[in-house]
Amino acid sequence: MEEKIIERAVNQFGTPIYLYSMNTIIEKIAILKNCLFTKSRLYYSVKANPLIAICQIVKNYGCGVEVSSIGELIIVTNAGILPKDIIFTGPGKTKEEIAFAVKNKIKLINIESIYEAELINRLAAKEGSVMPVSLRLNPANIQNHAKIKMAGVSSQFGIEEELLNKDFFEEISDMENIELKGIQVYMGTQILNAKEILYNTEYIIKTALKLSKSYGFKLEYLNLGGGFGIPYFKNEEPFNLFALKQGMTELEKKYGSELARTEIIFESGRFL
Repeated sequence: MEEKIIERAVNQFGTPIYLYSMNTIIEKIAILKNCLFTKSRLYYSVKANPLIAICQIVKNYGCGVEVSSIGELIIVTNAGILPKDIIFTGPGKTKEEIAFAVKNKIKLINIESIYEAELINRLAAKEGSVMPVSLRLNPANIQNHAKIKMAGVSSQFGIEEELLNKDFFEEISDMENIELKGIQVYMGTQILNAKEILYNTEYIIKTALKLSKSYGFKLEYLNLGGGFGIPYFKNEEPFNLFALKQGMTELEKKYGSELARTEIIFESGRFL
């Protein structure tokens, strides 16, 4: 950001002040999109910064949004983002939050447990609607050196892979007011190793395809998460975008035909 822009803002508004560069955000969106599957869509994790102007920028440049609270859901709605471009995720969703999401007919709710699925089913029944949902999977065998881990160990995030069995999917299929449409995985945040993300991405693809075939649900959406890190400290190297692009190109060639009818989603917050 140019010094004169900073000086002008300080003179106009005083300090302390937060300044964000629209051009940098737009550039980061283009860079990351170029490194991912060609047919994938990028979603902005609003928790990284819920400023309404930033939400409007990502919307204008083709991104959907991922929210984790009713406050974020209200912000993105006020930013002009359409319900079909909103995904709701995160543990501990309240009854009021789920009811708001169901009433507003957002794209997907990522469910964290069978109990949450039951609650969504009841609230959707009250609205006389069918709510699309995606399973937040906590995979068993991933590489995880994220600064904040959200998968790979027992945690409040998602459903353990070993619990996704015949009984689980039969219970889901018996719920008339939800429709299982996909799988979501989020390994963690601040991952600076491209090889780790590529390894985990392939593991998630294989696991999602296996679950879809074994238990007979259409894999309409596959949310591969993100976790793309940025260097904060002197000893941290920037994320290797070239390695990410090469690896994602190979994975798309390898699994493209099996995922031809699946919408691929990636998420990013602080990187953007």
